[in-house]
Amino acid sequence: ENLKFTKDEKSIQFDLKSSVDVVKKDRKDKKAADSLEKKIFYFQYNLQTGQTSELANYEKVKPKPMWASIAPDSSAIIFARNYNLFWMDKFNYKKALKNEDDSTIVEHQLTKDGVKDYAYGGSFMNETNVEEEKNKKKRKPTQVLWSPDARHFAMIRSDNRKLKDFWVINSVAEPRPTLETYKYQVPGEKENPIKEMLLFDFPAKTSKKLNVAVFKDQELSMWPAPTLQKNRDDEFRPNLWLGNNNQFYFYRTGRDLKKIDVCKVDIQTSKVDLLIQERLNTYIEINRPGLVNDGKEIVEWSERDGWAHFYLYDESGKLKNQITSGSFHCDDIVNIDAKNRTLYFTASGREVNENPYYTHLYSIKLDGSNMRLLDAGNFDHASSLNDDSKFFVNTFSRVNT
Repeated sequence: ENLKFTKDEKSIQFDLKSSVDVVKKDRKDKKAADSLEKKIFYFQYNLQTGQTSELANYEKVKPKPMWASIAPDSSAIIFARNYNLFWMDKFNYKKALKNEDDSTIVEHQLTKDGVKDYAYGGSFMNETNVEEEKNKKKRKPTQVLWSPDARHFAMIRSDNRKLKDFWVINSVAEPRPTLETYKYQVPGEKENPIKEMLLFDFPAKTSKKLNVAVFKDQELSMWPAPTLQKNRDDEFRPNLWLGNNNQFYFYRTGRDLKKIDVCKVDIQTSKVDLLIQERLNTYIEINRPGLVNDGKEIVEWSERDGWAHFYLYDESGKLKNQITSGSFHCDDIVNIDAKNRTLYFTASGREVNENPYYTHLYSIKLDGSNMRLLDAGNFDHASSLNDDSKFFVNTFSRVNT
């Protein structure tokens, strides 16, 4: 389990869970029924020698706490507490990794107007009423996306104060049933969550609400940047927005889910530009668009012609051409080779005499020419392409293999 390359990429580390019972580390009550766990052995496979060795004194890297949203340069950590945003620097974060209750940790408050049901962060669902009150001053996660230079971050804040309460009783809880209360809109109720988008200037410690409201009772969503294959095994991967230091992309959805706007935010002016409109008389799906040359062009996934295909737009939102076409379903963008003007993507239902749900990897020029099947074979394929689009690993199977 948990295969990963070492930093020099000369070896692969992995672990194996044994059948041997051991007492959990830092367990105070060693006689409790849940005090045991299966012992895990750690190994390293050398790609050059082909030798496997046990890492006897291996110390597993402690995962970052759920509450920590770390800046791309690791200089600051954002989190929520008592409905508001706070931050700490790297030095104090290292203290928190050792002991979250260290009284010498220095924190700074970013916002002061957060209240219950109109908070900047903190996941309070799945907590009983007693637990919520007890834990509200603890560090909680907040969903923010950073600019690559760590100077800005953006988030979506939801005002749920007008929604009615919804109750869940855990009747089998010990020693007594517990009550969980949260805001929830049931069908037919007029009150809706009100979503707003905020842009923070971190060096200035200021924020502004962006003018994104168009549809009544709309939903807002921001796209994270895709993760490079070379960073897939990194212990720390920052949550970056889709875009660059000057702009990021998001989409808004109508309440009926039949209209979607793809938009771009200019960081310096806070201007919101409408780029692409998707309109159907049925439910609309949306996928993350692909950026070509840092947003000079945009590859959009759409079902507008009755099939799921890709379309090429310029940076202002003007349609240049349809990239893929035909009676088959395109799935996801795998990579875009801007230099060679090539889109790599997955699709299904194109190959004759095959199960229409089998997925394949394809390439096509951005002008719609020279479409190629890259992983031929009457199987369901899962292909992983490297960042330079020169190599891919293909895994394939079907129910009778």
